Amino acid sequence: MHAYKHHQATYEEFHNTRPEYRWTHLMSAVQAAAISHGRMQEVYEYADKVAHF
Repeated sequence: MHAYKHHQATYEEFHNTRPEYRWTHLMSAVQAAAISHGRMQEVYEYADKVAHF
């Protein structure tokens, strides 16, 4: 339930944030999903490089 609540909060904050700052919530979601799935932080680092923010 905790993970669901966290992802719901990320979704809500994404939509309540100005468009130019929404990417921070996307990066947080990627990091949280990687941790929840048991992957190393390499997924987050890769997403950060690919996103070009």
